[in-house]
Amino acid sequence: MQEICRNKPENANIIFFHDRKKNSDDRSNLKDITYVSDCNGFINVSGISENSYNIDTLKAFFSYVHKNYPADRYFYSITAHGVPPYMNDKGSLNALQIRGALKGIEPDVLGLDMCYMGSIESLLVLNNTAGYIVSASTTLPASGNDYATFTEYFAKHKGVSSKDAARAYLNGYKVSYSSGTEPLTVFITKTGDELNRTVGLFYQKVKTAGVRPYNRLPESAVTLFGINGDFKELMDAYKIDYKRVFTETYSINSSLKGAGIYFPVRRKILNETLYGYRLSLRQNGIRTEWADVLRLY
Repeated sequence: MQEICRNKPENANIIFFHDRKKNSDDRSNLKDITYVSDCNGFINVSGISENSYNIDTLKAFFSYVHKNYPADRYFYSITAHGVPPYMNDKGSLNALQIRGALKGIEPDVLGLDMCYMGSIESLLVLNNTAGYIVSASTTLPASGNDYATFTEYFAKHKGVSSKDAARAYLNGYKVSYSSGTEPLTVFITKTGDELNRTVGLFYQKVKTAGVRPYNRLPESAVTLFGINGDFKELMDAYKIDYKRVFTETYSINSSLKGAGIYFPVRRKILNETLYGYRLSLRQNGIRTEWADVLRLY
């Protein structure tokens, strides 16, 4: 936080939502606590509970920011554990929860420093939650984004556009993972009707081609699609223009190599077509709210 605030741009406000957890049972002097601050100190915000993985808590925080810090543009970043939208985990967030928390207070750019928020199914849920979304289709190794890189960019440039802000956030990953060995794929998505159209064409082509989506990953995958080199190769092969939607990518040691399409191993769903996958979702009662999104295609 000190490093980020040290490079605070003059024409910007930076507001933090902190979630501090005690490290072990024997450190009784540390308590689980959530609080809000800016670069000047603590802020008292009503509606903030100790559970940061709560829609009402997140909405209270972002609503406070939107109301009390009027600005030409808003950039939200959420650092948390992430899971696909058909899964629920007490200590994680999914795209449905994020969409609910930001409804009515959507930012210009949304950075999701979380696992799996760049999967196709998450992006469909989050479509129009922000103008641009920066997210990872892979798991996101622990170091996370280098936020100082992002704030330094704003300090050096005036009148930053939403697209440039998204690119600056993506560059934060290039800095923090430059010497890493764990797999990572992060990219910028431009939301809107074009995202729906592009994904719809992709679903239809995959369905027509009868691609058999066996999982070929060394890890237990929990998302349906990953944006990576193989995804792009498939889009190119199907002659689908995706570059206006998926505008920029940063990938190192991607665990998605060789598996442009893959299914959640934990649920053992292996079907020959996307139609079979949608049907299987409904038959297994997996979050019908998310399954409804797929009916568009």
